[in-house]
Amino acid sequence: ENPDVLIASAVLAESFGDLGEAAAALERAIAKPEIADLGELRALYERAFEMRARLSQAGLDGKPNAQAIEAALAVANRWRADDPDNPRIDELAAKVLYSHQLPDAAWRQLSSISERHPSDGAAHARVAALLAHEGDLEAANRALSAAIAAEPTNPTWLLQRAQNFIAADDPTRAEADLKAIAAGDWQDRFANVVYEAKSLDSYLDGPASK
Repeated sequence: ENPDVLIASAVLAESFGDLGEAAAALERAIAKPEIADLGELRALYERAFEMRARLSQAGLDGKPNAQAIEAALAVANRWRADDPDNPRIDELAAKVLYSHQLPDAAWRQLSSISERHPSDGAAHARVAALLAHEGDLEAANRALSAAIAAEPTNPTWLLQRAQNFIAADDPTRAEADLKAIAAGDWQDRFANVVYEAKSLDSYLDGPASK
């Protein structure tokens, strides 16, 4: 089977609403040695995963399609084998599992991002961003605390944690982080972070916060 023909057949199947056939065609295309470019491979995997994820959503009976969830995770596992250390895979898998109220399984997917790079603040912050999106600000702030510990010379994570504290209606802890940024000695490349922190701190100290 020619991969271009398979990709075209996937587009056609999707246009007719047959997501299962569309995903299967993409998965067969991905297996072809002609698909060697990493960018194209990632795009095809993400499309196939997204289709499997859509199929997993609740049907007329209100129940998620467990078989489709497994099929989506199988695509993610296969993608990891071809594209190791890509955090996008972990995020997509976690999002699907969170959408089905499977937080423990979602966390196992998501936490692998920071487990692979425990000394990388950006890895912890990436985990925090998805947790915040899911509304778990407490867990997001734990991840940001890990980012701060991993890279104490980067005030970005302090600012993000302060913003989460504000969203959680905890201005006291937010101000502590903001004042720590204002008092810190940071590299020039973080000037915008410092400016934003000072501006936010001034707002919290202003009449509107009283």
